[in-house]
Amino acid sequence: MSHTATMKINFKNKAAMIAACKALNLQYQDGKHTCRLYSGNVECDFSLKLKGWKYSLAVLDDAIKYDNYGGSWGKVAELTAFQNEYSKQVVIQKADELGWGWMEQYNKEEDCIEIIVNDYS
Repeated sequence: MSHTATMKINFKNKAAMIAACKALNLQYQDGKHTCRLYSGNVECDFSLKLKGWKYSLAVLDDAIKYDNYGGSWGKVAELTAFQNEYSKQVVIQKADELGWGWMEQYNKEEDCIEIIVNDYS
């Protein structure tokens, strides 16, 4: 039985991935390298180690590969937290690129963080 999962997620913005890793205090490796998974090695350009995960997560062109053994080797909630932070960083970088202002606020009703973007032009 294989322990490796493949998820179709596109992490295209490497700067946002790095910013998300830094914001969440995660270890990452950038550039061509081999990422070790339980099922073997995977060649990738970026990998990161989620909190509490036994193995790193390999970011490929159109997917990610990881071994979490049904949550025994890492909680999916940590992957979700990274996805959320990555999405936030993409929005912030785009707003900064366009010269737009932004602010972060907590939405108690939805129990989430919102990024409010304003075009002041």
